[in-house]
Amino acid sequence: MRDTLAVASPPAARSIIRTLSVSSPSVPPAAIGPASHGGVRTRTPPTGARAACDHRRMRTDGRWWWYVSAACGLALAALTFAVETSWGPLATLDTSLNTRWYAFGRQHDAWIAVWKVVTHAGSSAFALAVWLIAALVLIRRGRRREVLVVSLAVLASQFVFRALRLAVHRPRPPAFFVTVEPPSFPSSHTMAATTGAILLGMLLWPSARGFLARSALVTAMIGWSCLVGVSRAMLCVHWPSDVVGGWLCAVALVPPAYALATRYLATPATPRRERGPGSRAMAP
Repeated sequence: MRDTLAVASPPAARSIIRTLSVSSPSVPPAAIGPASHGGVRTRTPPTGARAACDHRRMRTDGRWWWYVSAACGLALAALTFAVETSWGPLATLDTSLNTRWYAFGRQHDAWIAVWKVVTHAGSSAFALAVWLIAALVLIRRGRRREVLVVSLAVLASQFVFRALRLAVHRPRPPAFFVTVEPPSFPSSHTMAATTGAILLGMLLWPSARGFLARSALVTAMIGWSCLVGVSRAMLCVHWPSDVVGGWLCAVALVPPAYALATRYLATPATPRRERGPGSRAMAP
């Protein structure tokens, strides 16, 4: 059969392939000729052990986010209970650290000035500016659906965050370097910075090629979140446990919200077709 196809003209070869595929649908195209129909090469899905391996890899790559979010959710629930009940060891640790950091800041004005600049990276205006830039880039690249997905993920996580904050209604530390309003738990600046870092990381991860690019992306994500959280504690506008609560809240809420929004808003992917050299694409 391969010899017949080799000596036949291209139109005759295509006719033979179509006839055999209709009369014997169980015979794969690879068994009767090249993986090319009408000069258009199609990507056939992997079968057997390779397909099972790819499927397991995809499930494992996405599943670990759920494990991390679930662990952070349990930790956040335990921390919220400790804050709500004024657990002794936690209250003592918060008071001790806050007192030391306030005393150190009173003696070092430059130290406080630096953290006042850093803390703006977690403000609502900064987060909105970053989101607008990211949205414009996504729209220019034709990824409009991801703008909606990220917006829904942020709204869902913020709804739960605001409800938790109003339910606990923890007072601020008595002495601070920046005037703020209660409540204190969890830290909103830390939550905003961590949310932005996670979402930008998810959006930029596919575009980051190679170990160095992805390492730089992860470093930037962690650095942004950690610096903003530490700045809130150094300025004594939050108890240390408020900052930890902001980190836990973002990691527990944002990835599941993003995954659910992506799942229900994703469009089915269309199979890619590649033109063969010197051939014309044919309609299926």
